[in-house]
Amino acid sequence: MSCGDHHDLPCTDVAQILFLFIDNEMDDANQHHAVEIHFQECPPCRSVMEHEIQVLSTLKQALMNDCREEAPRDLHERIRLQTAQLASAMEAGDPVQNWQFSHTQITTTIVDEFGNSTTIDIQSTTEIRGDF
Repeated sequence: MSCGDHHDLPCTDVAQILFLFIDNEMDDANQHHAVEIHFQECPPCRSVMEHEIQVLSTLKQALMNDCREEAPRDLHERIRLQTAQLASAMEAGDPVQNWQFSHTQITTTIVDEFGNSTTIDIQSTTEIRGDF
């Protein structure tokens, strides 16, 4: 991605920090401002940014629509009971033994109508168990 013009912040540098900019995770205010100026001056980079924002928005909407399932009542009750047992064990000074974590990793690739693809990795801890 490049318009061929000179910029204070080169297109290749913008491409490397694009997602930090989109997610508002840039620590350096000067760098953030330089990226904003770059997008004002460079239509190809601005187009890529707008595309990535749309892809992320579509993904977030899809996740919100598909992940609206309510947890079963018995799960709520088991969590409440285990949390109470854990709190009692901790108050009594008993160590919690045999922790087990189940970890899930999902990788998905979204391809838009123009053939552009975005790969997203989702990692989550799905279950925590301990003998208490």
